[in-house]
Amino acid sequence: MLGEKRMDEQLICSKCGAEVKEGEIFCRNCGQRLEATADNKQDGAEDLNDGPSSSENVDTQNNYQRSTSEQPPKTFNKKLGVLIGLIVVVLAGGYFGLNSYYQPQKQLDRAAAAIGNPSVGLAKYVTTDDPTLQNDISDQNLKPTQKYFKKDQQKLAALKTALKQGSVYKNSYSFKKDGNALLFFPRYKVNIKGAYVKLHINRSGVELFQDNKKVAETSKSNSIKEIGPIFPGNYTFKAMKVVSGRKLSNSTTTTIYGGSKNLVLNLKTVSFTLHGDPGSTIYLNNKKAGTLNAEGQMKFNDYPFEGKLKVYAIDSSKKKSKTVDIGNDLEDGIHHFYFSSDGDETSAASSNSGANASSDSSSDTTDTDANANSQVDTKNLTTEQVNDWILVHLKANYDFSVTEDDFIFEQQKNDEGLLEINVRENHASENMRAQNASPDHNPGVGSFVIDADGHLRNAITNEVVATEYGE
Repeated sequence: MLGEKRMDEQLICSKCGAEVKEGEIFCRNCGQRLEATADNKQDGAEDLNDGPSSSENVDTQNNYQRSTSEQPPKTFNKKLGVLIGLIVVVLAGGYFGLNSYYQPQKQLDRAAAAIGNPSVGLAKYVTTDDPTLQNDISDQNLKPTQKYFKKDQQKLAALKTALKQGSVYKNSYSFKKDGNALLFFPRYKVNIKGAYVKLHINRSGVELFQDNKKVAETSKSNSIKEIGPIFPGNYTFKAMKVVSGRKLSNSTTTTIYGGSKNLVLNLKTVSFTLHGDPGSTIYLNNKKAGTLNAEGQMKFNDYPFEGKLKVYAIDSSKKKSKTVDIGNDLEDGIHHFYFSSDGDETSAASSNSGANASSDSSSDTTDTDANANSQVDTKNLTTEQVNDWILVHLKANYDFSVTEDDFIFEQQKNDEGLLEINVRENHASENMRAQNASPDHNPGVGSFVIDADGHLRNAITNEVVATEYGE
């Protein structure tokens, strides 16, 4: 029937598409007349059977359409379009910004800056092919590497140049791709080869330390203890044992590169006998060691020896002998030393060296004129001569009198075969204790090197300190 309204149909205005109700004359949305004229209605009634079927969408009597499923067309949301555009711009800008940030050269610049600065973290820039070392990548474990390059900016520049060229520096450092960042950008890191140190020790029961941290202990004589893997850098290794009630130690500070390195930390002791007036008090390295017995002898077995051993005696009349360093004689196999008094003179001599010392009224050191110093071959100095030369330059830094016993001199050959000397205060000395120096810390006070010309240089500033021995 013409007036029948199917429930699944909707009537919509043919002009604006708004929903209308059957029988309404005007569209409530746009005002369009919906019902035709009476003539049109009549004509439409007569032509009903000839008109379109009930399934068609156009109503022949009214200016509206029937719709069963289509919704009115919706206008485009301009705000949504703007938002989508902004998102696209932000994403594009972020991509290009990150693409620039992750350029290999920029990643290398950031890594190199961190390697030379111990105050910043380095772990995020580092990887390693050593599976054992992989789990030890941390900012703390990489500090020796950073300290090494901070000390020598030329080596840091050489490292950066080698990595930029795709080369391996010192058989230890390379620059390689290590996965992707944020899925799209290649990530590069400094690949560091692990280092292994073999410590050779001649005694059992020796405690071994790496940068003051105990890392091993020997269980037999002539042992080899492997330390590692560790990251390349500067390390101090120390061997220590109490022998005959005395602490015996040997330490060295050295640069470690990737691969394996051997270090000898033998603990050396000497046995010797001192002779002199019965009852004389003996001092070794400024420490009271005992009194000569009734036979005028005092024997020392397994006495800790680190290259120097200064001895003097004070007899019953309080006369003090000259201080004599018997270290060189001990190295030469001499084991008997004599201290005797003759009138006002107290002297000391080795059994077969014939070297005599003057009385206490004279100076402990012999003055050497400048001409004699200039004849000393500074390329072939003894350990003691090196220490004495450096001591001349250390004295100016103190407002109290210091001696060689107030310092610890650590000598070693560097990569160029030159002698490097690192100096620390010896807070165990009587002099330093008298100045209330902290017994738990021996701070570094200087680093020196004797160059190929025999000149003494400051190892940090590379400044020439002296060109002749004794200067």
